[in-house]
Amino acid sequence: MPVFSPVLGRLVATLGDETISFTHLAALIEKDTLLAGHLLRLVNSAIYSRGREVTSVPRAISILGVTRLRNFAVSLLVARMWSRVRLPQSFSLARFNLHGVATAIAADLLAQRIPLEYYEGAFAAGLLHDVGKALVAVSLPEEYDLLARSGAWDAGMEEEVLGVTHAELSRQVLEHWRLPPPICQAAGEHHTPPSGPPSLAHIIHAANSFANATSAATEAGAPMDPAAFLAPLGIQNQCESIQSSFAAEFDTLRQFF
Repeated sequence: MPVFSPVLGRLVATLGDETISFTHLAALIEKDTLLAGHLLRLVNSAIYSRGREVTSVPRAISILGVTRLRNFAVSLLVARMWSRVRLPQSFSLARFNLHGVATAIAADLLAQRIPLEYYEGAFAAGLLHDVGKALVAVSLPEEYDLLARSGAWDAGMEEEVLGVTHAELSRQVLEHWRLPPPICQAAGEHHTPPSGPPSLAHIIHAANSFANATSAATEAGAPMDPAAFLAPLGIQNQCESIQSSFAAEFDTLRQFF
């Protein structure tokens, strides 16, 4: 497995910390010059540009806000982490990263609309929900190819081929990286959320399907109606608004992956 970088670990550790200062966050990001450069590129892009070039990380943070900045930084660092791992040719790292980012954006948008414990973990959980698939590709490439060719990433086929599901592997990886328990649990249950009130697992389950139905990072075959995946959460009437926000954020971030 790839190593969780110190900067990435510290960024994840700040999830939910609303008191973190711009200065502290800027100092953390400035330790990684490549990350800082991408941040400045993002804030000077058309969607955020205010007509005057931004050249400092603290100023960039003040424009983007702590949450959006942290989400972007975590996405880039996770993508870079996997780029350093030897993966089989059949594994598309770009598609894997785009699907993770798409699910993360959708999860964050859904978590803003539903009362939820640990809503601040929605983006990270969406981004990392499928790391089990990457782990299979790294360590069991033949089995990965079999599952990928058949399109059979379902619990029954996975259990038969691997003896475990990719969702359970995702949970174990995130626990190994010492991510917060709600994120680990949501990754492990993202195909089988428990009964009861909406949890982070329900959000990731819906966001994963919504991303597949809405974005170019789809893993599904025929297009499906994204509103259908919002119905179990009771927010299908907000589908148009969610789709609009999703499209704007995804189109902005995809250029980095």
